[in-house]
Formats: sequence, C-alpha cells, structure tokens
Amino acid sequence: MAPGSHITTSMLRSIVNHVFLPPKLPSGEDNGIWVPALIDLTLSSLRAFRAHHTDTEADSIMAAMGSIRNFRDTRTASGEISEPSLEAMLGAEVLKDAPIPLHVVAQNAGVIIRLADSGVHFEAFELSPANEAVYRTSGRLRRFFPEDAVAVPLKAFDWEFRSTIAGTLARMGREPVREMQPRVKKANADQVEERETVQPFIVKNLLLAILRSLGGSQVSVPCLQKNTRKEVMWSDNNKLPWRRSPVWLLIRIALQQALSPARDAGSGGLYKRYMVFFMSKVMERCLDAAMHSDELAVMNTKIGRRLVKLDTQEEAWLPTVAAAVRRAKETLHQRWQDTIVQNDKVLNIPRFDPARTIPGLVSEIPPLDDYLHSTMTRAARIATTFVPPSPGIWSLGEDTLPSRSIFRTEQSAAYALYNIASFEHWVEVHLASWIADNEACTSSSANLCDIIEAYHDYASAAYQGCPNALSRMFLTILELWIACDKASIVSCPLIAHYEPEIPIEPLSSLLLGQDGDMKRLFAAEKYLSERKRGATCPRSILFDHGKADDFGVRYFASSPHHQILLQHIEEDAQTARVAKLGEFRRLQAEYNRLMVDAGRLLLRSGIRHLEKGDTWAARRREVS
Repeated sequence: MAPGSHITTSMLRSIVNHVFLPPKLPSGEDNGIWVPALIDLTLSSLRAFRAHHTDTEADSIMAAMGSIRNFRDTRTASGEISEPSLEAMLGAEVLKDAPIPLHVVAQNAGVIIRLADSGVHFEAFELSPANEAVYRTSGRLRRFFPEDAVAVPLKAFDWEFRSTIAGTLARMGREPVREMQPRVKKANADQVEERETVQPFIVKNLLLAILRSLGGSQVSVPCLQKNTRKEVMWSDNNKLPWRRSPVWLLIRIALQQALSPARDAGSGGLYKRYMVFFMSKVMERCLDAAMHSDELAVMNTKIGRRLVKLDTQEEAWLPTVAAAVRRAKETLHQRWQDTIVQNDKVLNIPRFDPARTIPGLVSEIPPLDDYLHSTMTRAARIATTFVPPSPGIWSLGEDTLPSRSIFRTEQSAAYALYNIASFEHWVEVHLASWIADNEACTSSSANLCDIIEAYHDYASAAYQGCPNALSRMFLTILELWIACDKASIVSCPLIAHYEPEIPIEPLSSLLLGQDGDMKRLFAAEKYLSERKRGATCPRSILFDHGKADDFGVRYFASSPHHQILLQHIEEDAQTARVAKLGEFRRLQAEYNRLMVDAGRLLLRSGIRHLEKGDTWAARRREVS
C-alpha cells in the first residue's frame, strides 16, 4: 500500500487548509496528526514527479526526496526532534546525500544542516511570524530564508560534537524558554501570551553563537526570498488561534533549496512545477474522499492560476495535472446536474379553460360607464396658447463660443452643476474645432479671457469642498488658456519666443477619474512642454523689464503703430513742455513786476509816517 493511503477526511481537510489556504479557514488550532500524512504525501508525489524527468532534474528531485525523508526520520510521533535518529544521521553518510531539515518546535525555528565544501552548515530561520506582522501586512509577507548560517569545519565535527548538537537541538525542540515567550498583563500580573508566536532567539542567536565558539564561522549562503501568505484566525470559543503550519513552510523551504536553489537561476521553475503537481495529487485524494464542492472548486481554481503563471509548454508531467483538473471539473459539473435534478419540481397547474375563465373577466362598473358617457357629451373648451416654461439648462451651440453673460444670469441652484457640466462638455468636445476656425480673429483672446474669469468665479463657488470637481475645473481652465495662447500667438508671433510660465509639476496632483480627462491633461502637458522647448528667450514675458530682449522692447521694435504713437506722444510732450516753459517765464515776469510794485508801496508808506512825525524817526534824529 502506498504511503499516505490511510489519510482520513479530517486529515485531508487540514492538509488542504494549510496547502491551498482556501477562503474559509478554521478559527482555532488544529491538532498535528495530519503532519505525517502530509510528509508521506510529499514523498509519494516526489517519486511520481521524478518518473517524468531525467538527468539533472531527476537528481535534484532525488535530493529533495532525501531531504524530506531525513525530516521524517528525525521526527518523533509528537513532532519533536528525535535525538538518537539525529545523532545517527549526523554520523552516517546520510548528510552527504541530502540536507537534514529540523523543526525546533518549542523555539518556533527551523534549522537545516547540510554538508558543504567549507564544512557542515547550520542554517537557522524563524518559521511562524509574529501576529502583528501578519495583521499589518497587506497582501503577502516578504521573508528571506535562511536568516543566518554558521559553518563548522569537518575536523571539529567529531562524535562528541555530533552527540552534543543532537542533544541540544532535541532539548531546544521540546523545552520552551519562558523569557522568549511574549508577555501580556492580565489581572495586574505579567502572563505568557500563548496566542502569540515564540521569538526564535535561542536558535538564531544562542545556538549559532555556541557553534561559532566551537570553531565555526559565519558564512554567507544563497538566500531564498518567499512572498508567503499567512493567516491568523481566532475566535473566543478557541484557546489558541489557527495559523498556517510552520511544518509546511519548512517543507517548502527544503524543497525549494533542492529543486530551485538561489545560486542556480536556470532551474528556477522546477520547484513551482512540482508544487502544481503536488497540489494536483492532493486534489485527487480529495476527489477520492468526495470532499465538498466548494473546496474542490477552490483547489481547481488555484491549480489553474498556477498553471497560467507558469506558462509551460508540453511537458511529461502536465497530463497528470490535466487529468486531475478535468476530473475535478467533471465531478463539479455532475454534482451540479444532480442538484438541479433533485430540486426540479413538477407544478400541477390545471389546464387553461376559456369557457370558465372569460366570464370571470367581465364585470360591470356603472360609475365608469357614466364617466365615459359624459366625456362624449362634454362641451369643447376654448383653445389657449401654451407657453412652455423657460428651461433652466443652458443650450450651447457647437460653433459659437459661450458668452460670459451666461454666468451672470440668475440660475436655479438645482441646475448650477448641470450648466457647469454642459459648459465643460463644450470645452472638451468643441473648443478645439472652434479655436481652429477662430484663432485668427483679433477678439478671440479677449473673449476667452473673459469666459475664463467668469467660469472660474462660477465653478469655484459651486465646486467648493470637492477636490475631484475642482480638478476638472482646473483642467477646463487650462484648455481655455491654451486656446487663448494659440490665438495670441497667431495675432502676435513674438509670444511664442517666451515661455508660457505655467509649471507642469503641480498638474500631477489633479484628481481625474476618467480616461478621457487623463488624455486631455496629457495633451495639455505636451503642449506646455513644446511651448517651453520652443522658447528662445529666457526672460519672463510678465515680470522682467529694462533689457533689450524684453517682450515689451521687442514688441515695440516690431510695431510701427506703437512707434508712431510714441512719436506723437513725444511731440505732444515737447509742445506741452514749451508751452509750460512760456507760461513759467510769463508768470516769473509778472512775479518780478509785482515785487517791484510792492517795494514802491513800502517806500511811500515810510515817507508818510515821517511826515506825521513818527516817534521812532524823531528819536533816531535825536540820537544822531
């Protein structure tokens, strides 16, 4: 009888939960009685998989079989490390054929012992991650195996060393270390949190430190990166949570190291091909056990998804997988047909009899008869002229630029967003054709400027507090500005020599939810980039002045109208200056004349005072 043939349905369901990770998982810890069945099923599928390969790939499969066999032989019935078996394997030729994977149960750690050129490698890593790492990770948890490795030289790998290491690993696997277990405070006391995983410090740090002290050295080994899918399911009815089996993770690491080692990129697909083959074998067992259709559908889907990712050609092992998938599909189809037949009910409906049915449909309603009769004798009403209500939604022509006056009219608040959307739709659909026909018109730029200002005032008030709508408003204004820029360049080609001075980087922050809006933004950014590349003058068209290459200076030099205007201004200024100078001289002469008259008046006033006998003048004569 083949190994693994005595697998019960409950054991098989546990294997499916840990291997396939279906959507519906247990909410509490399951027992580990299914682990030996998983190991035997892995070995039997490896033997079947090897039959489809030759040469190098077959040797890799044999190495994987040896590794899994060593893992099985070093386990006790309770899942701990068997010290006598491990010591015997370390001293035999087994290590030369395949590495020895070990599950240090009490320390939540895995150890792989392998023979290498530099000695015996001890590779250590954590198996079950902490609950917090699983909860906080969106998607798959990226992990690296092994995390650390120490090489022990062969000369130090004697009988005493092997015995000590076997005993140490066996003791670590069965005796938990209280200090390495997470703690929580309950009832004002620190207690061990049994629902959390154990920190593998004793194996990853202490064991490797002991090996280094006994002559070992730190080595760099090929590292596998695995995007692992982890689940932690727990409910109040269970003491411990359900988590994905660390044994299954250890088996996968051992298989991947043997089938697709990190140092051999050429065989990277052998491990993934085997996993598809193994999953098909598990599904065959589930079909034999008549498991539930939901579980079969999940397994069939996941196998199909892996096949799509592999994108394999015709290979010898594929018909086995195809047969399992086909069998699952046929089983599900047959079960569905049986369900339809079981639920198919015959309705005993009597045959339709017109003679019995039609009389029952005839009824007399006198009030309705009176009303219908009154409608025939009703007097005709005087026709009135119907005046339809004024629509509250704007009607915008395809070939006409909307006027800014539409934003000034009083509109119902119920139609505000619809009217804005109507204008934005016009810009999106008809603006390009309108500017192509009217860019040579001298009033196009001014009209576009007016409509931009009016639209901004109207839309910013309606879109307040809505980032998505404001982003669409900015996109619409940007397209209107580009149309205005095109019309301005046609009327004044000199503008094209200066940068548009609109930064492109902030446009990436717009929240545009439609593909068409993204394409419009891309076209606008492309236009701004081309305008910037085509600019030949580095100076600002708005803020720089006083240089020969300023826009105002160059525009004046190319505009005869403005040159004539300047000449007229200067002539008028010169005329005004001459007139002002003449006025100044006239007023100055008048001022001088008035000052002479004022002096004469003072002299006459002094003489009159003297004639009247001024006291001051008399005293002055007495003194003199």
